[in-house]
Amino acid sequence: MLRNGDCPYRKTSVRGDIPRVLQSRALALMHAVRYISLEQASGQSARALRALTDTVDRRRELVKSKIIVTDLTRFRKLDKVCTAGIIPSTGQCVRPMPYLETAVCEKLSILPGAILEGDFSPVPDAQRPHVEDMFHKNLMFLGPAGSADFRNVLARDARPSVEEAFSVDLDRGQKHIPPEQAPACSIVTVAIAPGNLEVVADRYDETKIKLIFTDQAGQSFRFIAITDLGFFRYAEAHRATSDDFTELNNHIGAQGELFLRLGLGRVHETSDGRKGYWIQANGIYTFPQYFPGTRSYGN
Repeated sequence: MLRNGDCPYRKTSVRGDIPRVLQSRALALMHAVRYISLEQASGQSARALRALTDTVDRRRELVKSKIIVTDLTRFRKLDKVCTAGIIPSTGQCVRPMPYLETAVCEKLSILPGAILEGDFSPVPDAQRPHVEDMFHKNLMFLGPAGSADFRNVLARDARPSVEEAFSVDLDRGQKHIPPEQAPACSIVTVAIAPGNLEVVADRYDETKIKLIFTDQAGQSFRFIAITDLGFFRYAEAHRATSDDFTELNNHIGAQGELFLRLGLGRVHETSDGRKGYWIQANGIYTFPQYFPGTRSYGN
């Protein structure tokens, strides 16, 4: 059984006279190659940047890598799941595309902390913030990572606040990022004090669960959607017998560390006209112990 315990380039931008289409292409490619920074690219002429990205394309067309799964999230249609993971040696976050089938993940017991190996290549013209999208071939499940390895890959990626993680300024209560302010990545890790997080039932739809938390900068986020597959299944199984999640929250609060994986959905506009990338909780991981009911495919 696994023990618990996506954006290495922060506060960077491509500036100058580089055309926007090249800026977008550069962002996606720079995310795919850790040894080339966006700061380096910002000072290049358009001609030099073309040569640079062409070289990156040749080098990174198909690369075999191992990732530790840090995100296993549900869709409304339950036949597929969205996975994402971090390459331990580089810190790069990868979202394998196309999405994996739920039945396959369940059959192989692919859970957060699983090690996947495959040949990855960047999705052409990936647009920020979803620069983690990578095509995969020959994807294999190698088994679970050790608890220390899982914890370390999260800790190295973690930031103390949501604003720092996404490199954006957020108003009080803001839960989305407008398209014109799209950050340089769509998945991040935030280190949260375990006592500053609570899982609650949705006020308007009891089939859903939400998250309330305060980050280390003192910014509070209320009723954030939880897309973590394990937490969703736990809530689904216990909804008939309990109207709250006291046992789960008590366990979380008693742990020494908590790492929260936050993701940005695709652009969505609400009925009141708010449009943007909405923040969601992809993964909730506590150390030294996880809550067993949230990390299995059974009830």
